[in-house]
Amino acid sequence: MTKTEATFSLLDEEEERDEVGPSTVLVPGRPSLRSISLSQAPSAPRDLENGNGQTSCAELHKLTAGSTTSLSSQSKNAKKVNKFYKKQNELLENFKNDSEQIEQFNRTRRRTTSKEEDDDADVIAAIPPPIPEEKAVVAPLVKHIDGTDEPEVVIFDVPRSPRNPRKKPMERTDTEEKSVDEKKDDESNTAARMANITLAVNFLLMIAKVVASVLSGSMSIISSMVDSVVDITSGLVISLSERMIKKRDPYLYPRGRTRLEPLSLILISVIMGMASIQLIIASVRGIHDGIQFHLYGIGEEPKLNVTITSVVIMVSTVLVKLSLYLFCKRYKEPSVNVLAMDHRNDCISNTVALICAWLGTKYSYYFDPAGAIVVSMYILYTWVQTGREHLAKLSGKTAEPEFINRIIKVCLDHDARISHIDTVYVYHFGSKFLVEVHIVLDENMILKESHDISETLQSNIESLPEVERAFVHTDYDYDHHPHDEHKIV
Repeated sequence: MTKTEATFSLLDEEEERDEVGPSTVLVPGRPSLRSISLSQAPSAPRDLENGNGQTSCAELHKLTAGSTTSLSSQSKNAKKVNKFYKKQNELLENFKNDSEQIEQFNRTRRRTTSKEEDDDADVIAAIPPPIPEEKAVVAPLVKHIDGTDEPEVVIFDVPRSPRNPRKKPMERTDTEEKSVDEKKDDESNTAARMANITLAVNFLLMIAKVVASVLSGSMSIISSMVDSVVDITSGLVISLSERMIKKRDPYLYPRGRTRLEPLSLILISVIMGMASIQLIIASVRGIHDGIQFHLYGIGEEPKLNVTITSVVIMVSTVLVKLSLYLFCKRYKEPSVNVLAMDHRNDCISNTVALICAWLGTKYSYYFDPAGAIVVSMYILYTWVQTGREHLAKLSGKTAEPEFINRIIKVCLDHDARISHIDTVYVYHFGSKFLVEVHIVLDENMILKESHDISETLQSNIESLPEVERAFVHTDYDYDHHPHDEHKIV
């Protein structure tokens, strides 16, 4: 006996009867869970023999085709199941990371709050007792022209100490906001530093590529040189946007100017797309001129001269860009990720440009403009996709279901007094997310408790690195439509 295998699915009764056979007794009700034993199928050569002891070729072919289809279907189902459980494992890992992030955030806040309370106690203890009248020094009265006197000013010596409130007022620090601001400043500084390094490297590579383009006359190398020119422009735009984001103005921009980042990336995408289209047009024109000369003798013969100097310049460019790509991949800042993508594209485009220029020199001229078209098409596709992605984010695209589930999990674990979660909105507010949560509490709960619950939930959600701002709305019932609370836009 071979080992019996079972396959489960949800089918109607008629489909079950057709597959299992009329002799099988079915449990009424739909949908139902049925099990088909694969041992019912012919599994031995004698099962395929007819009455004369000869094997039917038609039956054998039918069985083989059915087995192939079954294996293919099982393989597809296995891939779907693996993909599903992989996503579930990632979601569970994100749940764990979110809980640790919130716990660390709350520990930091409690520790700093406790330190501030200790500082306040020290300040109160440092206030000296009242000065006896016999030890007080009274400043002389100041006579004004109108005859009035200023009040007395009592001057006394207070021991100097770091916690002397009369020497210098104690500066209270909002540690929660400070930690978030410091984290944002570190990210902005990293992006600005990488943008400056990229700008300097691209400027040097542009000069080298200009030399290589003049020496070789290759359209592929020229396309790479134009790419460097556009990289310099993009680097300037990113540096300018990062500088403007760091300069906060609470009156003109109360919530910051972080949306300048996707705006600058969209602008870069437009510039790169236009440059790529121009390169494609120039390459097609070069192919046309080559055909005109080789077939009809019209115009001048296109010439290529890729020397060892040009090869060394292009190889050095690839190595430098590869190093910058590996370095930028260590950071998660969106602007730095875009720079990493740009370095990766430069590695690919410069490699293709060098190969096509060399093939155009050794074998046929048409390899060179064809390589320039390939490089330009790749750059155009990459930056169009980048522009579309950031345009969708700037337009307020909703978050992925996995991230919305993470926000819901934070709300569920926050406080047992939250009876229901009415509405959860998570959508892009630039590169990061804006979260709106509507929770339901007891209608008899006092204002202080409801405020503390909603405010701590808001702080916990904002502690997630993907969230830029969170708003928590408190309600006492959930039997209403979400659109009843806001106008439809």
